[in-house]
Amino acid sequence: MIDLLRASSLACGREDFGLLVADAFKVSMLGALGLLIREQQTVGAAIEVFAQFSKYTTNTLSIWIETLGDEVVVHPILFGRPPRGDPSPSTWSWATSSGDALAVGG
Repeated sequence: MIDLLRASSLACGREDFGLLVADAFKVSMLGALGLLIREQQTVGAAIEVFAQFSKYTTNTLSIWIETLGDEVVVHPILFGRPPRGDPSPSTWSWATSSGDALAVGG
């Protein structure tokens, strides 16, 4: 699937192809899990709910949550491939002390 996304990006000449695909995704596509995620009061709580229950709704995407002091790092795992070595270049983190800060790396 990753190779398909890369090939599609090259074929259409859009470096942001993956972002376009992600933009088409709606949380409602996750059914009951999407409703549960939407009802969470913070981004962190929503991500934790997804991490806990995604295995029941999808086998293509899961996340690994790592706590580093006051920071939480979320590593996306596509198609059950666990992170190898350094964290994924697509990593999200937020500060647990404020609950509102969200940083996206990539």
